[in-house]
Amino acid sequence: MTKNRQHAYLALLIVSIIWGSAFPIVKPVFAYLTPLQYLYFRFLVAGLASLPIFLYFYLKIRPKVSKIIKLLIFELLGAAIPLLILYEGLAKTSALEASLIGATGPIFVVLGGIWFLHERENKKEWQGLALSLLGSL
Repeated sequence: MTKNRQHAYLALLIVSIIWGSAFPIVKPVFAYLTPLQYLYFRFLVAGLASLPIFLYFYLKIRPKVSKIIKLLIFELLGAAIPLLILYEGLAKTSALEASLIGATGPIFVVLGGIWFLHERENKKEWQGLALSLLGSL
């Protein structure tokens, strides 16, 4: 196994640990903050942390205001609103139940692809989905 592959597996392991620990860490916060407040502070911290990078590229590229507005709309639709819905659901259930529901996401994506896009899945893809579902249970 090459060094690059080892680093990739290590990175995947770290990301899995971070994602897997997110619900149990976030859930107790809702005893003090609403999901909207938590999301506000989350984006505030992320925005402040990424501000130097944003300013660097903004001064270098000088994008049009219309492109910045489109980017903000995409950010709202692609991250903020789905996260708000996720956190509202997490506030109403346990971290374990939320994790189990989240683990079924890939199955619903595949079923949506079959239903709406008329995709065909092969045997290995079905086996991978079954394994991921089994692993989450």
